[in-house]
Amino acid sequence: MMMKNRAYESVQIVGVKVNNELYTPSSVSAAETTVLIPAGVDLSKAKLQLLVINGTANFVNDQEYDARKPLDLTLNGFDGTTVQTKLRIQSPPKLVSFIIEGMTVPNSDIHTGEESLIVQVPEETDLTALKVTMEYINGTIMDFQNGVTLDYTNPRSFKIKGIDEETIYTYEFIITTEKVGPASIKAMTINGIETDYVLTDDKNVAVPYIPALMDFTSVNVELTAGFGNKIDESFTGQGLNLMNGNNKVSIKGSNGVTTEFTIDIPQISAEPVFKKDYTELAGFGSDNLISVGISDPYIIAGNHSSTKKTPAYFDYTGNKIENLNETGLSIAGHGIRLMATDDKGNILGTSLALSGDKPVLYRWSNVTAEAKEFISYDKSALGESATPRLAGIGIMGDLDGDATIVATKAQSVDVYVWKVTMES
Repeated sequence: MMMKNRAYESVQIVGVKVNNELYTPSSVSAAETTVLIPAGVDLSKAKLQLLVINGTANFVNDQEYDARKPLDLTLNGFDGTTVQTKLRIQSPPKLVSFIIEGMTVPNSDIHTGEESLIVQVPEETDLTALKVTMEYINGTIMDFQNGVTLDYTNPRSFKIKGIDEETIYTYEFIITTEKVGPASIKAMTINGIETDYVLTDDKNVAVPYIPALMDFTSVNVELTAGFGNKIDESFTGQGLNLMNGNNKVSIKGSNGVTTEFTIDIPQISAEPVFKKDYTELAGFGSDNLISVGISDPYIIAGNHSSTKKTPAYFDYTGNKIENLNETGLSIAGHGIRLMATDDKGNILGTSLALSGDKPVLYRWSNVTAEAKEFISYDKSALGESATPRLAGIGIMGDLDGDATIVATKAQSVDVYVWKVTMES
């Protein structure tokens, strides 16, 4: 077996056993080696063992030491060097008692982190005048006086001098009536539009539900995390492609635990204006709803098998008012089945089949207006010799100005597109 040549590597401490538990250094320099162990460990009589490479130390292993302050050590390297250094074992302060006068606070509602103390109290609690008493081990509270009435409406802070009498720990101190605990994503704002809600599953995949369509391939995202949570600063939320469903963000909860979330592909949050069975919609056969639009204050619905020539319109409680005005239609056979509305509530409709030599798309400016021929084309101009059948129609924009009309061809991947431009 070949051994790596360590002749020129310096002597150093690579591990420390504290009460038979092995810890590796959190920082190493020529002047000092620091080992961080759990909070609240009694270091006044700690059984220690050093693991040193490339040399030895003037240290007797498996003995009890007072490690509350740094220990002076001499390290002798195999290369002949001698290093004077310190071993600092840090066990941060630990909260062992917390009392609010006149109130019982369960331990489950007291959340301690590396830099925070967050306490949840009942919703009806008056935060403006509370007397708090708390006790820490492995440290001395510096700038907080127990039993003094204070206002906790806003976050406070306090400092603790560590057991080594050198290290200063600063804690944000919050008493709140809001729910606190594990990391969570409460809401997202995507390109300035706030989600209606965010659903997170047991694998920490967060799905945003948003009330608007947009190009999700390059968006700016702002997160609202749970109370007392801290979002990893490396997450900027700028220019994200949410369509890949694999954007990661780490959030530390008020319980001190960091959780990595995956932001999934956004979903449209569609809340029904009204819900009714087909039997409750006058003139609608089962499964015959084919198109829907909004022309305030009405909802317009196309019916696949209606005996009427035009779609019906309903109020926002689902009561049928009437059918669109038939005046102005010059259409034989089946009537208007497909329809859509633009940004201003203008209505565009056509039959399922673009029948006749000149297929026509009709327009209504509102539900009671007369129908007007809006677009009329030879079938040959659409590249069709036979009568094409449509599966749907949609409008982006404003028929009085600039708009794009898209109609999908049934049983085909083809679509028809018309551009509408306001004349100057």
